[in-house]
Amino acid sequence: EMEVGGTQLIIYDHDAPPDSDASSSAPVGASLWDCAIVLAHYLPSVPLAGKSVVELGAGTGLPGLTAAKLGSSRVVLTDLPELIPGLRRNVEANELVDGVEVRPLRWGDEGDCSALGPPFDVVLMSDLLYNVSAAPGLCQSIRALSDAQTLILLSYELRAGTTECFQ
Repeated sequence: EMEVGGTQLIIYDHDAPPDSDASSSAPVGASLWDCAIVLAHYLPSVPLAGKSVVELGAGTGLPGLTAAKLGSSRVVLTDLPELIPGLRRNVEANELVDGVEVRPLRWGDEGDCSALGPPFDVVLMSDLLYNVSAAPGLCQSIRALSDAQTLILLSYELRAGTTECFQ
């Protein structure tokens, strides 16, 4: 449990997928990372009431769930298919089933992006700049989900590969 913007949120880390063997671990997005906490704590300073919000690479969904609690009119949490059950668990734990959609999204897949109903007013991203080979697909998805009026918020930790992702 954590308090963000005067509201309580319950966030569970995800378990390894049930079909994985004992030697494999849960995907990177299965844990709550510091960048998500920082972004969630920043969101109360952003006018989100009545806004449509999409979170890319949502992982545990903390920033998107925070946006929903802060009055966003539509929130869509996206990530790889194997993380969808964990995201749904966090949506249910916070009693946001009617206000938050959980959808699979592979970065760069135009069909996945258009199915979400863009453009969004706000795009949220936390700690997504760690894999240079994924950056072009991420950029394609950002372009497909936004327009000139979209507010794009990114929190990240500076580490090896971050600068290369920006370039």
